[in-house]
Amino acid sequence: MRYDLRVMWIEDSDDWLKEQREVLEILIEELHVSVDFHPVFDVQEVMTSLEANSVGFRGYDIFLIDYDLSKSTKGHDVIGKIREIGVNSDVLFYSSEEETTIRSIVAADAAAYEGIYVANRGSFGERVMTLIQKNAKQLLSLPNIRGFLMDQTSENDYVCKSYIIEHYHTLPESHRQEILEIIAQSIDYELRRLQSLARDFNPEKTDKSIRSILKLPAALFPLEKRYEIFEKMLNAKGNATFQQNSMADYSNDITKQRNTLAHKKLDVCRQQQYLLYYDDLAQFIERQCDDCSSHTNEFKMSMAEWGELRDKVLRYGLLFGQLEMELRQAGLFAGVGN
Repeated sequence: MRYDLRVMWIEDSDDWLKEQREVLEILIEELHVSVDFHPVFDVQEVMTSLEANSVGFRGYDIFLIDYDLSKSTKGHDVIGKIREIGVNSDVLFYSSEEETTIRSIVAADAAAYEGIYVANRGSFGERVMTLIQKNAKQLLSLPNIRGFLMDQTSENDYVCKSYIIEHYHTLPESHRQEILEIIAQSIDYELRRLQSLARDFNPEKTDKSIRSILKLPAALFPLEKRYEIFEKMLNAKGNATFQQNSMADYSNDITKQRNTLAHKKLDVCRQQQYLLYYDDLAQFIERQCDDCSSHTNEFKMSMAEWGELRDKVLRYGLLFGQLEMELRQAGLFAGVGN
């Protein structure tokens, strides 16, 4: 399941946490987001993990930390360690009886406790929901909505494909034949449709033909060919927008990576070093690792490479935006239909 927000909850009372969690989960349903609460009752476990595997804490969006955790360790000790390793997620620091104390701790070193929110147990639920709503707002931007759709549909594709692979051989022969017939009919239909589109293409009808060819499926007219034509047209018009950034580079650096990632299950490895991708459940199980040295180049992208890819996407996005503005200013789309 895909979780929009991950919350680590460090508390010494199991009963109180369960009671509050039930209330919060009811309220969260109304926000249309999914939240993964990760409860921890042993503060020493947290401190040990922070020392041994600090990168694992970077995946949490919010931390809920009680003040009185044990005789030797208080909530602000955990917060200090979290900030020390560079985790800047929101933190709610709360206490049933020591709100004044924790407020004075935060106020005494405002820089060190930036992004720390304070509550007592009476205001706890309201404060938690405020932080969840704050973080959830970021999910509603267009890039995140687009990312959510790609991620979730890829997850669905992955489960569907895995189920078929896992269970096809267990079906009775008659059912397997039905499935093969469906596949054969689908392939036959697509072949006939493509043949029909190819026959209907008329190079003499220039205006109509250019519209129809841009609607052709990738099997007949691959995306890189569209960009090849696009680049030739830019050069013919003397437009230098992409002079330093060729469409061949765009295809190799961005569209191929997008196509690689668009229909696969995505995951970040345990050490938070690589973006991993899988086609089916068998690959997912086979490729689990204890350390990053076991990842092969066939199914991984380092987080540094991912950052470089994002930079390239942004750079090309600015160029395409510039070209769109030129087209708008020229009024080329005025009165043009689809």
